Amino acid sequence: MSNPGYLATTSYHAHVFDFDGTIAETGNLNLEALCAALANAGAVVDVEWLRTEPLTSIEAVRQRLRRERGVILACSNSAIHQMGRAYWMAHTADLRPVAEVMAIIRSSAVPMAVASANDTQVVRAGLAALGLGQAFGAVVGRDEVTRPKPHPEVYLTAAARLGVAAPRCLAFDNTDDGVASALAAGMDVIDVRTWNIHKPESERNHDGPSSPRAHVGHPAERSLQQHGRWGTWADTREETAYAIQILAYTGVAAVPDQTIEFLSAADDTAHPPLWIAKDPYCPTAIVEAAILAAIRLSGQSAKPHPNSRFPRTHPDSQAGAA
Repeated sequence: MSNPGYLATTSYHAHVFDFDGTIAETGNLNLEALCAALANAGAVVDVEWLRTEPLTSIEAVRQRLRRERGVILACSNSAIHQMGRAYWMAHTADLRPVAEVMAIIRSSAVPMAVASANDTQVVRAGLAALGLGQAFGAVVGRDEVTRPKPHPEVYLTAAARLGVAAPRCLAFDNTDDGVASALAAGMDVIDVRTWNIHKPESERNHDGPSSPRAHVGHPAERSLQQHGRWGTWADTREETAYAIQILAYTGVAAVPDQTIEFLSAADDTAHPPLWIAKDPYCPTAIVEAAILAAIRLSGQSAKPHPNSRFPRTHPDSQAGAA
């Protein structure tokens, strides 16, 4: 892959793609579909006329026809939209994929979704024409949200349907509104026009311990499991301890009580080795020390537990005795 953003895709839990201009080159087909719909409505225009101004909505085209050509359309915007959609779906064979994005989709090992400013039915038809009908766990179009891009709703909805927190997703888009939408959702986003990766304000403005970076999109969050625990495959006390230490060093002081209870609870079973396909050995003493350090760094005392191995006092309560 030649694009510089590709290497960044490997550390995320999900990929969320725009459709028009990102997965497929749809610009010409979109304009041709509108031309066909307008012709059916009694207004003959060509694609080049439509290109001369941004195509923001059917209503904007209606007003432009009235202003520039004195044409008043008798049918509704909805009727024009339906005719255009019918033309588009009858010509999906004309779609051409964006090669670099297709390569990422084909090689992705994480769940994927589409978050589009087009209609869901149209997007699904386009995906099917490109051989991607079964590739995505969720497809969200503009008809399924109340606020279009640049509002983050479409990206947030796509992430929610995948069951992945938005900051753990990497988005791909090709418009300013789309990039803004993904950033507002808390996602890192690759602008496929330049292959530059953009990060939310909370990450770009990381100035120290008070930065919200540790709360949204921090790398330590990407293996977060439910109930305030961490783990790559399942939650473990060892990985939870390491995550708490990382977050403490980056300025996160508040650690959920349930996390401390999990760390403090007695565990007479061996810690699972974190290295797979190597000797099943775990340095238990080091892991126990990491757990104690995480509790101390959290600023909380170990929660009472009848079989806990850890002290019940606040970590700072014996500071004077040292």
